[in-house]
Parts: sequence; C-alpha cells; structure tokens
Amino acid sequence: MRSLLLAFWSIVVASSFGCSSAATEIDCATADVKPFSELSSSFIYCTSCHGQNKADSGVRYDTYEAAVRHAQAAEDTIADGSMPPGGDMPEAEAEAIYAWVQCGTPE
Repeated sequence: MRSLLLAFWSIVVASSFGCSSAATEIDCATADVKPFSELSSSFIYCTSCHGQNKADSGVRYDTYEAAVRHAQAAEDTIADGSMPPGGDMPEAEAEAIYAWVQCGTPE
C-alpha cells in the first residue's frame, strides 16, 4: 500500500508541476473494500493514540462516525509516512484503509 500511496502522491505532486500521468485509481465496483467493521485490525495502529482512552489532537478512529470524520486525514498521513509513528503499519493494512476512503467509507 505504501508503494501504491507513494505512487499516488508522486502523481499528485507531478500533476501540480504540470507533468502528466494517470493516477492510480481503485475500481470500487470490483475492489475488495472492507466495511469499517472489518477494518478494526487496520485501525488498531491508530487507536492506541486516537481512541476512546486517548485522542491525540482530538482525533479518534475507534468509532465509525469518528473515523469517517477523519478519513481523509488518515489516508493523507499514512500516505506521507507520518502516521503511524515509526511507519510500522503493514502495507496490506494501509491499502485497506486507502480503499475504504477512496470507495466512500462504507459502514
């Protein structure tokens, strides 16, 4: 996922400077997009700092409503490598969150 997200962001940056390239897109009709209830293992990397007992910067990912409110931020910070600290999220977990956000954050 990191490679997918890094490719996506490098395309975004290249596009900002007038370069042309096709962005990596997810076909939500055929992708295996997990609903929030199945992403609990993915968000476990987030909830130790952004959960019920601790909510750094007021951001939480332990409920669907909170995760949806901060979905784009989650995608952005995972893509740029600033979250989770130490970058220890497995690529498959990051890909699952990316697909969830790109395909409309299904509950």
